[in-house]
Amino acid sequence: MDVDGTDIAVFNVNGEYYAIEDMCTHDGEILSGGTVTGKEITCPRHGARFSLITGEVLGPPAYEPVRTFAVRVKDGMVQVKDDRRA
Repeated sequence: MDVDGTDIAVFNVNGEYYAIEDMCTHDGEILSGGTVTGKEITCPRHGARFSLITGEVLGPPAYEPVRTFAVRVKDGMVQVKDDRRA
């Protein structure tokens, strides 16, 4: 999904929702095409791994975290908030 010009990937992991910027910090690959294992995503291009919870890098070749976003489900609708914009 696009939130104010930022591509965001939303993941439902056992009923818990997580949202991250949909771009690998290593080379710009779209992360939503990667494999989710537990609460981490693996970039489909070079295998960098990121936490869906914190965005931190869990495995190289990436060294910079991905941005995370607040998510809630209200009245059956998934809502994502970009805290950089008030």
